[in-house]
Amino acid sequence: MGYVGQAPNTAILTAADITDGIIANADIASDAAIALSKTALSAGTGLTLSTNTLNVDASQAGITTVGTIGTGAWQGTPVTSSYINASQTGITSVGALNAGSITSGFTSIDVGAGGITTTGAIAGGTIDATTDFTVGTTVITDDTITFGAAGSIDYAGNLYFTGTLATASNTNNYMVRFNEADSSVTASAANSGTGISGYGFVVIDGEAIAAASSLTFAESSSLMITGPPTAGTNMTLTKAFALNVVAGNVSMAATAKLYLDGGVDTYLYEKSGNNLAVVANSVELVVFNGAGQTEFSRQVAMSGNSLYFDNGSNTRIYEESDDDLHIVVGGVSMIEIDQDLGTGIVSIGTHGVNDFHKIRLGGNFTSGGSDSSSAIVNVGGVLTGAGGDTNFLTGANFDIATATQTATESIALITQVRIGEPIITDNLTGDITLASSLAVVTVPTEGEFNAHILVGQGQNGVIAADHNLVLHADPQAGQGSSEIRFNVDSSQVGFIGAAGLMMLGETANANMTIGLTINQASTDDEILAFKSSDVSHGMTDTVETDTFGSFKKQQPGASGGGLRISGYSDVNTYKALVLEAFSADATPGTTDTSNSAGVMEFNAGVISGTDITNVPDTANAFVFGTSDLSDAATRMVIKGSGTVHVTDTTLVALDDQPDALVVRAMQKASSHSGIVESEYDNPFYDGAWLRERGLLGEGAPGEALFPIQNRLAAHEGAIWQNYTSHMSLVDEVESLRGRLASAEQQLQALEAH
Repeated sequence: MGYVGQAPNTAILTAADITDGIIANADIASDAAIALSKTALSAGTGLTLSTNTLNVDASQAGITTVGTIGTGAWQGTPVTSSYINASQTGITSVGALNAGSITSGFTSIDVGAGGITTTGAIAGGTIDATTDFTVGTTVITDDTITFGAAGSIDYAGNLYFTGTLATASNTNNYMVRFNEADSSVTASAANSGTGISGYGFVVIDGEAIAAASSLTFAESSSLMITGPPTAGTNMTLTKAFALNVVAGNVSMAATAKLYLDGGVDTYLYEKSGNNLAVVANSVELVVFNGAGQTEFSRQVAMSGNSLYFDNGSNTRIYEESDDDLHIVVGGVSMIEIDQDLGTGIVSIGTHGVNDFHKIRLGGNFTSGGSDSSSAIVNVGGVLTGAGGDTNFLTGANFDIATATQTATESIALITQVRIGEPIITDNLTGDITLASSLAVVTVPTEGEFNAHILVGQGQNGVIAADHNLVLHADPQAGQGSSEIRFNVDSSQVGFIGAAGLMMLGETANANMTIGLTINQASTDDEILAFKSSDVSHGMTDTVETDTFGSFKKQQPGASGGGLRISGYSDVNTYKALVLEAFSADATPGTTDTSNSAGVMEFNAGVISGTDITNVPDTANAFVFGTSDLSDAATRMVIKGSGTVHVTDTTLVALDDQPDALVVRAMQKASSHSGIVESEYDNPFYDGAWLRERGLLGEGAPGEALFPIQNRLAAHEGAIWQNYTSHMSLVDEVESLRGRLASAEQQLQALEAH
């Protein structure tokens, strides 16, 4: 056939014009346009075009077979599967596709060295970049996507990373990595923002999830890690982590929670400022606060043998045996809680648990020297009371009940706290100033009453020593004048001074350096009482029945005074008060003057201004008598001059006896020797006769005592009897004189005759 439309730009062909069914390039001028109608092209083997334009009417849906389409552009409405049969795989080249979309199921589109340009989206399928190609400022190669300065990946569906990981020995291998070692990030401006406003290599926004109708997601995440890598065929994973932060810190918002159960009810979170809480099953179990304290509100459970704190080395908590917990630090068991030896047996230190200590604290310790003091156990801190804490606030409370064993044996000591001697190895060249088993170094000042040691709150306080009890004030004599004071009801009642001065009820005595001073204030009862459980004399109207001696004021009340020394004896002795004096000087004084001294002296005096002087001569210096405490019966008085006045209401007259012989008998009974018998001695009057009449006591001659009044009375009687005898002789002499004178007269008369 000839050329179609050679001269004009458009030629109209009918079926009669195409005789061989083929329109070849030779049949159409290079600048010609071809229009096909439905009836003009209903079947055929294809169309062959080169640089020409094929214009198909939009209503031509009858094109079912197409041959090779060269370069050019489809103009008009999109060509879909209703226009081109899917089996036509021979289309190898077309012109420009300036509109519409390619929706047929082509296996591939090969554009050769050309490019695919679109303002829409590329959806579905796989981009296989065997050579480099560029999307905007993004370059895609066979293993790398390079983004421009403002490049990004926007996707509406899922983003998957698949393929085979080629690993190399002793290197970190990855499928996705940010900030490769041979690249860097250069900041262009400062960023002072924190949290969401801060800088991040990878930022995952918490986007809102919306739905056209009401929907519920069981859980949702901005980042989800389904698990760690697992070992496949021919593979061994020594360590596998779902998330591995090799270096650096992990930051979470203060209100964020780190869930450990897929986001249900077990998590870690910051409860408040600097307070970390552990919650399990919606129950807050542990709070670690900023003050270094740990608060547990529930039990803590752990499965497995050990809880390590040093990446599995030698610091751990583990169950040593069934229900026995050990805490090991540096390979050394520091805390042991044991149930095998007994309920709740605990050891802190390196000595370990045993079956005779409930809580054992031990182990050697050498001070680091960073302070001026050191201790194995140091308890410190601040205890703050709360409302209702009215019984006591204490740094440590010991309130342990003790039940002894059932056995036939004795226990040397049962006590709440036992403190042994600090066994000291002295390596000093200087001195240990003070050493003690217990030291209470300071006393509070805030109480109504303050004490270093309080004994017996609300009950009797007892301090006992198994042997000697030594109270030491200022043991180094470095605090000046020191005292041991005794206070009762917040008032001082006595003290012991440094020099050995003891006072009760008094604080000073200028006349005493060492001794005892007692001030009983205005009381008038006993100032000293001596008791014995062996004594029960029964004189309870005066003293208690077991008091055998007492000191008290002689005259009670104001302006009274004087000292009454009283002794009280029971029925086994009548010696109620004995005064004794013993001298180491074997040659006491022997003079008999007004200044003579004796082994025992009794002195009396009276006031003279502010001094004391002798008792006046006529005043009673000493009085001896009997008393019923209400009325005294005086028996002897010694005046200030030394004159003795005595009385004896029991004297019996011996006027019927020769008092001279009685006195002679007393003389013999009182003498060891030197008595010369005479013809006038009468043996009838002897010691037995004297004792019968109460004139002599028991004992050998020279040793027996006699009543001085009776002896004086005998002397008085003897003198009287001698006087009466003398007067009788006088009378007899006078009578004889009269008779003699009469006889002389008679004789003279006779002589005169």
